[in-house]
Amino acid sequence: MKILHNIKSSVLYINAINVHQGGGAKLLKHLLETSYDKKTIFLLDSRLDLSKVITRKNVHTKFISPTSKSRILSELWLSRVTTSKDTILCFGNLPPLFPVKAKVVVFLQNGYLVSNRKLTGFNFFVKLRIFVERFWFRSRINAVDKFVVQTLSMKALLSSF
Repeated sequence: MKILHNIKSSVLYINAINVHQGGGAKLLKHLLETSYDKKTIFLLDSRLDLSKVITRKNVHTKFISPTSKSRILSELWLSRVTTSKDTILCFGNLPPLFPVKAKVVVFLQNGYLVSNRKLTGFNFFVKLRIFVERFWFRSRINAVDKFVVQTLSMKALLSSF
């Protein structure tokens, strides 16, 4: 991702605690194997299989269990350790839950967060998760310095939001 090399910061935090499978995991593994000229700390879902991933210099990993308590504690940790010289790349659609001093970049892929699409056809737990994520996203959107999207349709959705 070109944006990662343009970030001027002391420490780059890549918050990917909700990514462990599919295309997101594949892209994340590529990012883990990338060389960085600054200290880069990945916050990762402990279910992510890194058995074939070779990390480079300056890459550090912190594994988070996929529990609500562990995820909230990792968000609190981010709010305590980041400085105004740091950058957080939120790889999983959501900005930091708690205020941070760092610059915040959100990689947004989930159109349900920025639209009012009906959730018919989803089971109760998926609807509940999307509802909570919409609330989280909308209540913390002012903490975002920059959004990164992959498609023009997502850019249009975000712009109209």
